[in-house]
Amino acid sequence: MAIVLLAVIALFVALFLFSLEGVSWSPRLALIGAALLVIGCFAGWVFTHKTVNVRPDSILLDLRGNIVKIFLQDQTVWKKEYIDYAIVPFKKTGYELKMEVTPITPNPKVRKIIYEVALEIPAETVDALYRVRAWVREKFKIPHFPSAEELRKRFEYELYEFNDKRSTDLAVFSNPLDQGQQVAFKQLLLNFLSNRAPHEVVVTKAKFTLA
Repeated sequence: MAIVLLAVIALFVALFLFSLEGVSWSPRLALIGAALLVIGCFAGWVFTHKTVNVRPDSILLDLRGNIVKIFLQDQTVWKKEYIDYAIVPFKKTGYELKMEVTPITPNPKVRKIIYEVALEIPAETVDALYRVRAWVREKFKIPHFPSAEELRKRFEYELYEFNDKRSTDLAVFSNPLDQGQQVAFKQLLLNFLSNRAPHEVVVTKAKFTLA
């Protein structure tokens, strides 16, 4: 609120200084420049915090998943007008995540495993995009439809759970050059995620190595 007040004051000051007579232009221009700088900062703050840029081929969905609007071109909109809607890109969405886990082997000894996972949400239907976001919103009690970055964080959350709940199983993987172990690792991850994530989420890569 304070920055709004400053911007209004700066605007009136700039107009007042411009109308003055008998005052040299140098101080007037300096003060007008300062006033315009404040106004520019205000405009930048509004653009950054109060608006969102919507990419072409994005779709606006309501809480029931109905299509409200299709954005065919780049557009800037007010956040508050779309707080209860989901703006989703109608295209394949992918994430590549890298995780580390240090399970204790039966020997016992500590083994550090690093693995990479690639996840995709195919853009076959609008429903798929909506259901994944609805799942994240409901499970993690997010008061709004999650952004792409929030989706990424939630997938990371599931992988941390995987590290914790499957640490004993992960301890058996000892050779990343053994293709049989790579297949078993991917299957272990698939089985875990199948009960925790919507079926629309597809694992396209799951590969481990040792540190």
